[in-house]
Amino acid sequence: HRAPWDNTGTRTPTPPGEGGWQPLAPSPIPFAGLATPTEMSTKDGTRILEDIERAARNAHHAGYEAIELHGANGYLLHEFLSPLANHRTDEWGGDLQGRMRFPVQMVEALRAGWPDGKPVLVRLPATDLIDGGLTVDDMVAVATRMGAAGVDLIDLVSGALIPDASRAAEPLHNARYGPRFREAGVHIAASGLVSEAHHLDEAIPDLVDAILVGRATLRDPYWALRALDAEPRESWPKQYHRAF
Repeated sequence: HRAPWDNTGTRTPTPPGEGGWQPLAPSPIPFAGLATPTEMSTKDGTRILEDIERAARNAHHAGYEAIELHGANGYLLHEFLSPLANHRTDEWGGDLQGRMRFPVQMVEALRAGWPDGKPVLVRLPATDLIDGGLTVDDMVAVATRMGAAGVDLIDLVSGALIPDASRAAEPLHNARYGPRFREAGVHIAASGLVSEAHHLDEAIPDLVDAILVGRATLRDPYWALRALDAEPRESWPKQYHRAF
């Protein structure tokens, strides 16, 4: 594909001689007819772990107070976890314990470059939303292991690994997995189609500990202020009050 910031070629395969990037993946399985990725080697993995640790260290020096590793929506960590994308037979493949080995190493690398006093977040799929993919039981086990590796908060989404996966379209669809994931012993957040202030009241604290609002705040940078003053405004528990 072309570089991610070049919107002319991100949806079609582009040969390296024409400026295309060669993607890496756990296994050489293309997404929806796009470029076939190269199967990652041990050397590739070592470089990626070093890059993650360096990125975390740079983010700390730049003044960030929290850091999140995107491990869902078909990104590399998600690909390693799912049997739909990971067909490896080495120590990074096989059963769930094998498939989560490199993702846990990614988290450990992030934590190694990040101060103990600052939180690490990881976005994970609650489920692949398709038969043969990751289940909620699988992902609760993954979340538990990541909590032990130093993750402070798990941010839940779902699906998006392969084109055939179902797509949930109702607000708070990811937050509804929250009560199951509290078994993991870490704070739980969710995102996805949250656009109204009342969604926050519906989700916190019964479903999740936090809601991450993305596209609504891109459309309206004052969304949080408007949500704070929205009517009717229920009184949140004091521990959820925040100063804007």
